[in-house]
Amino acid sequence: MAFNQWILNQAPATGAEAIFNLKAMLKLAGWVVQSSGDATSYFAASDGITTAGSGAGGMNNANAWFRIQDPGAVRELVVQRGSTSRAFWIRSSKSAKFVGGAPSATVAPTATDQQNEWGTSATGTTLPPVDATYRQQGGADSASPYGWWTASYPTGGGDANFGLVYEPLVETDAADTDPIVMLVTVATLAFTPVGDIAIETASSTVSGVKGYIDGTNFVSITGCTYGSASGTIFPGASGTNPHSTKDDAASIMYARRSALTTPGYKGKGTVMRWEGTTRSEGDTKSAKTRICFGNVTLPWDGVTTPTI
Repeated sequence: MAFNQWILNQAPATGAEAIFNLKAMLKLAGWVVQSSGDATSYFAASDGITTAGSGAGGMNNANAWFRIQDPGAVRELVVQRGSTSRAFWIRSSKSAKFVGGAPSATVAPTATDQQNEWGTSATGTTLPPVDATYRQQGGADSASPYGWWTASYPTGGGDANFGLVYEPLVETDAADTDPIVMLVTVATLAFTPVGDIAIETASSTVSGVKGYIDGTNFVSITGCTYGSASGTIFPGASGTNPHSTKDDAASIMYARRSALTTPGYKGKGTVMRWEGTTRSEGDTKSAKTRICFGNVTLPWDGVTTPTI
């Protein structure tokens, strides 16, 4: 991995600013905005979203949107601001790309293989926390397969309350043409097994981890915990390493139980890790190369002390 672009200690005034920060980070990591609309003007082949605020070029305009493509020119996301500064609609395309529909200043394009990562319509669904109440962090990998994340915790400290994680997988089946899952998580306890990582949900349109389990079915996929008959070991209960006395961690495995429709194993994550010893939000580990959110850690820049 080559995580080398960051959102560091930001305090967004609006949810639109948090999403604008994400877009800016992804562009620095090599993602390309293919088209956009600021609710007044349509930019058919460029990024017209140039500010986090409202007005010309603003992300904080109702129905403003952007279409962004990974550096490998394979996967795309469309992110659209809804009826409030905190409401968003996020869709993904694994390969067909958002080249359909009738895009305009207020209407985002469509893809034949599009899937809802968050929300179900242009009115959007509330995603970031209450405006101006949280600290936003994030990181992006400029090397293939281009993992990234952004998340927040309340200003002054407290449980994580928002997160987006684009999670490339390893140890996948050779026939898996889309070894990616994406986490969209909200509210407190966002990065815990009782939050949206390990919980099983019936629908692919709600919060949680989602992806293609078999190349065709886009479903909720569980981030598995590890344990024994005596209880959970990862996350939160393995203690420190007996040799180094440092905190241990474990990769997160993604799968669906056989009792569910379209069951199966998806792979192991490369961005999030379960923590054997849970620390407070904003703590760092491994010489500041990992930052703590709930029961997981995420890549960090190795230098910066997170602001609480």
